[in-house]
Amino acid sequence: LAAIRADTEELQAEWFCADRLHLVCRADHALAALPAPTMADLRDQPFIQLARHSSVRQYLESQEQAPPLNTLLEVEHLATVMGMVRAGMGISVVPALALFHFVQPGLVTRPLADADRRRDLYLVRRRQRSLSPAAQAFHALALEHRPGAGETT
Repeated sequence: LAAIRADTEELQAEWFCADRLHLVCRADHALAALPAPTMADLRDQPFIQLARHSSVRQYLESQEQAPPLNTLLEVEHLATVMGMVRAGMGISVVPALALFHFVQPGLVTRPLADADRRRDLYLVRRRQRSLSPAAQAFHALALEHRPGAGETT
């Protein structure tokens, strides 16, 4: 699974799903009252960033009209983001596929309203190579349980 379309001479990428981005903050934070905040709403808030090499961070920074974020900390793991947000140190933006980390007392998540706040994910494999039985089973299982199967986002 990859957050970039890795179509090359040796690799082929097959669209897998769209992963929407969500604000995560404490339930007592002012942004928690907004049903669907925008990136502009987040501008002046202390922000817990994922590391520069994370696909979420790269996606956020690649958006031309995105306001600069007030980065307080840069961390490697979603569990660390959760802990920092839960402690009241700041807010963050996380992908929908990672929301299970943030089902915690005192935390809320809100979908970002900005129309382009989704990233596409791809299944990537070598071109002109058959998959092993285990890889084929994984591929079939992933497609069967694809998030949002049947949606037209």
